[in-house]
Amino acid sequence: MAQPPSDKNGDVEKYTSLFRKQLQNVELPSKRARLSHTEWADARDKRDKIAHLFLNCGFAVWFAYSRTKRNCKGGKHYIGQSADLAAFSEFQKLSESDQKKVAKALSKILVPTVEMNAWKQLAEAVH
Repeated sequence: MAQPPSDKNGDVEKYTSLFRKQLQNVELPSKRARLSHTEWADARDKRDKIAHLFLNCGFAVWFAYSRTKRNCKGGKHYIGQSADLAAFSEFQKLSESDQKKVAKALSKILVPTVEMNAWKQLAEAVH
């Protein structure tokens, strides 16, 4: 089982960096960056508990989680993908309270931008 995030924020920063990295180079519009209605519904309806936890911390936080999950587990390969997948797998094994710490820390880092607002409008349009 993965170790909980340290009180020194070392591990929290490790995971927030993992999620933030996946928001770099998001192109609008992009097939890879497009929201999956299924992923959104799974988060909203609590079928994916971690995604729901991230969604409760804000759209940008959920979007970072969703892209990280998708990018680490498949799709286009990139340098560092296996390390990201290992970190993501560790993160998924953390307790819910530790995952929530990471989501809350990430929500404090991510500042809403024009792009994120555009994604939110797109997500609301699919409902």
